Amino acid sequence: MTPWAHLKSATSLAVITLNLAFWIALALPISLLRFAVPPLAPGARRALDAIYRAAVRVDDFWLRRVL
Repeated sequence: MTPWAHLKSATSLAVITLNLAFWIALALPISLLRFAVPPLAPGARRALDAIYRAAVRVDDFWLRRVL
């Protein structure tokens, strides 16, 4: 593997890890709220679905277009 390929791999690892860390920081409190306050569960579920889709969208963009 060339140094350039190693750099791309390390950068990709960092981008994907930071992306998922960002979205999990939003998802965790919402998921706890979902269980703590049952009447808010449907709205929290929609928010968690949107968070998941956003995280996948960023990873997909990175893996398909940047690499």
